[in-house]
Amino acid sequence: MSRTIIGQATLPHAGPGTRQDIAALQSRIDDLVKQGCEVDDANLISKALCLSGSPGSKRSPEELMTTVSNRVWFYNSPKVLTYIITHGSDIISRGASVATFIADAIYDYGFPKDMVEILLAHGWDINAREIG
Repeated sequence: MSRTIIGQATLPHAGPGTRQDIAALQSRIDDLVKQGCEVDDANLISKALCLSGSPGSKRSPEELMTTVSNRVWFYNSPKVLTYIITHGSDIISRGASVATFIADAIYDYGFPKDMVEILLAHGWDINAREIG
């Protein structure tokens, strides 16, 4: 059995497109996203997005971008937030739902001012609200 290098990890390779390969790839992508958001490291997010474009990935880079955009709030990751905004995230265009989420988060938990400032600096409408 040969070995395939993905990112910084070496994964066993049992042939192209095997379930083992696909599971290992998805696990690596998920780990990179979690670690990237936890430590606020955009380079790890970049690696995850590159891998998500690989054959066998369960999520496209666009789908993974949505996952990352949801996690930046939980981990308070301003560098990752800036990275995803400048690399094609639709987080600004989803302004109404983001505004509603942030309003709720501020009320419930307090909310990092720097995250709001990043959104505003990239054209987010703080007054937009989701109805429903």
